[in-house]
Amino acid sequence: KHLDFAYYQPAFTTSLSLQYIVAKKLIIDFAPTFKTGVKAIYMGEKKQLDPIVDINLNAQYIYSNQLSFFLKLNNLAFQRYEQYYNYPSQRFMGMIGASFSF
Repeated sequence: KHLDFAYYQPAFTTSLSLQYIVAKKLIIDFAPTFKTGVKAIYMGEKKQLDPIVDINLNAQYIYSNQLSFFLKLNNLAFQRYEQYYNYPSQRFMGMIGASFSF
């Protein structure tokens, strides 16, 4: 069967990543993304999903060549969007952790 278009693929996407390195130990990354024109199919009906604005902020502190710590803050716009029809995202998500290399 032939599909009219690729479902769940945005018609337009734009993103930006700004990275700032402070004294070779701290890396701060600001990454907004905008997506629009996402089409879905549900129970045989075509649906248009709302535009997505996703703003993320990440920080990483490099303690040594082997050890670093990170903080990730996602969806700073607190937008409840759907990447897939009827599957809403979290309004905000944060993660903190450490990375160790052998």
